[in-house]
Amino acid sequence: MPDGSFPLDDDGRLIANAILRRRFDYFLTAQGEEDDALLRARVAALAVDELTREQAAAALVLYDRYRAYRRDGAALIASGRPDAEDALAQLRRERFGGDADAFFADDDAP
Repeated sequence: MPDGSFPLDDDGRLIANAILRRRFDYFLTAQGEEDDALLRARVAALAVDELTREQAAAALVLYDRYRAYRRDGAALIASGRPDAEDALAQLRRERFGGDADAFFADDDAP
């Protein structure tokens, strides 16, 4: 069973937090071994199995944003920019807005 879950608030909206990110990371550990489309299909299948159609659609939107963030963040770090860590934090805020702190809580924990 994949790590993490698709957490929902009391109104049934998907919560973008570290638990959801762990769920996405579970699938993304196979990047390079499996095609990106197949990984996305696996996330979609699990989301459809566990969530309503609207919730599953929201999960895939967030998954796509996270996958793009990982790609862009890796390129940013590889660039060797002296401000890469600050730029990465800015990228998180741009991509995830107010959810950035909760979504990346595992990274930011002391």
